[in-house]
Amino acid sequence: MKLCNKKIIIAVSLTIIALTACNGSDDLDKDINLAEKNRSSMIKFVNATDEMSNFYASPNAITESIYNSKYELASILKGETSELLSYQWNEKLSRTEMAVTDSNTETKKATVMHELEHNKAYFAVAWLDEDNLSLSIVDAQISPQNNVYNIRFFSALDKSIFLGNNSSALTTVKKGNISNDISVENCTEIELINNIQSNFCQVANIGESYLIVIDANNDIVIAQE
Repeated sequence: MKLCNKKIIIAVSLTIIALTACNGSDDLDKDINLAEKNRSSMIKFVNATDEMSNFYASPNAITESIYNSKYELASILKGETSELLSYQWNEKLSRTEMAVTDSNTETKKATVMHELEHNKAYFAVAWLDEDNLSLSIVDAQISPQNNVYNIRFFSALDKSIFLGNNSSALTTVKKGNISNDISVENCTEIELINNIQSNFCQVANIGESYLIVIDANNDIVIAQE
């Protein structure tokens, strides 16, 4: 009986393989795209490159190119961010590919894989590593505190962070990495970052959290967590 069960299992497995081969990747992609979307994550895209960029997301199991209009979630001007977008996915397809390309020529591209968690929020930050387009996924960290601004830094270069006219660095950030969260009581302290005007007071609300991205040209992009 055990031998018979093994033969049945092998036969079924071979049938599945044969059906998959016959149906092809198009049918597989169709089935994945039609799968129930019973999980969701929130994503905010940040364009810290020097040109307009398109952002994409799809299940990692998809075989066709992610650079397809059906997977495009946002098109963002340089130095801007998207709204916080809801991305829905199937509980069996949490491993997700995200991608970015320049909007003009669509020749500069970068992709990254990430294991999504239900009801969790992320930043997808596009930035330039020298002349190469890069994409980094950062867990959003919403930690509101009354009467202070919570800030974190992401940098495209190894960088010491100075606020205002202070001669001592507030923190140091490695290229492509993020700092610990820092509490600041007055927004005017963040108006000048490494001698670059940030306009932080114009966009920030006290008690909220922000990711401050410094790109390869030392320009600043501010995204609310």
